[in-house]
Amino acid sequence: METALKRIWLPARISTQTWRDLLSMVIGALWVYAALSKLADFDTTRQQMLNQVFPVWMAEILAWAVPLTELAIIPMLLYHPAQQVGLFSSLILLAAFSIYISITMTGIFGRIPCSCGGIIRNMGYWEHLFFNLFFVALSVIAIKLNYKRQEAPKGTQQKGGVVTTIKT
Repeated sequence: METALKRIWLPARISTQTWRDLLSMVIGALWVYAALSKLADFDTTRQQMLNQVFPVWMAEILAWAVPLTELAIIPMLLYHPAQQVGLFSSLILLAAFSIYISITMTGIFGRIPCSCGGIIRNMGYWEHLFFNLFFVALSVIAIKLNYKRQEAPKGTQQKGGVVTTIKT
């Protein structure tokens, strides 16, 4: 079954590493856009964060922490030794955003605060949730591709990046 999925998702002409790098670049482009749009209009970002259900002190920290975290993830996605950390960081951040959107949509906070910037500002909450979940899926696929790449072939053992043959 995995081979069939690989044929559907990964045409043989393109290597697993190329797919992983491409997915990492797409996710990185999302973070570039998200962080720069927040920082370019920081006053609005700050006001929108203060409109959230968080305490003021937390909103003040998050107004800076969110775009700086997004910017910090970008080089990790592009630098191969740190790529897996960048992919997991992306997954965690996107999942956290998605969970927050989902909780907000339930009405548990008594209101639905808006804090989206750029083109996402024009999306409704459902569209924003599906947009985030799409990037969650890309992150999961890229992580899976990275694990697939790191697996040692059968009959070998991998330790510290060195693959050795196991004699039986």
